[in-house]
Amino acid sequence: MLNKKRFLTIWKLILSGLLLILVIYFTPIVFSKYESASSTTADLGIAFYVVNANYYTQTIQLFDIVPSATAYAYTFTVSNFEGNNRLETDLIYDLSIVATTNLPLEYELYLNEDYSLAEATNIITSDTNAADSDGSYFKTMITDTNSFGFTENETNTYTLLIYFPTTYISYEYQGIMESIEIIIDSSQVI
Repeated sequence: MLNKKRFLTIWKLILSGLLLILVIYFTPIVFSKYESASSTTADLGIAFYVVNANYYTQTIQLFDIVPSATAYAYTFTVSNFEGNNRLETDLIYDLSIVATTNLPLEYELYLNEDYSLAEATNIITSDTNAADSDGSYFKTMITDTNSFGFTENETNTYTLLIYFPTTYISYEYQGIMESIEIIIDSSQVI
């Protein structure tokens, strides 16, 4: 009888040890699956303060972008004030976005709108692919001219949607980085 109890105790210890090993093995796998399903929304954290006629540029590097059924959404702002400083005349500015063509991405840009609404309007009015002097291809997207008055503080909030269609799931696109340059060219209106 004593041997039977010892035998059952040993089996319980072996089974407990196997269960512990399985829990230790599968916990990181389950956690990593949760992490990979995270949202594609990100914040650029860029604010352009257009308080004088000038040329502003900001380059964004897109890392770890993968084909997805949902768009990657990035937000940036353009303002006519910074702190207590505000522009002193009416001002117009042109916004253009220049992207490398390393990845087969599609772009949409929204101004002061909730892009998820059906009535939201993509404000990219033209886009062209052209080569520079080095022979590298770039996609240039242009919007209509915008304006700011000088009498009150104003901010325009832009949402840039980047689509990486799921039809491009392939190892050839692994680890490729996309670069986007946001350019604001502003001038005074007298």
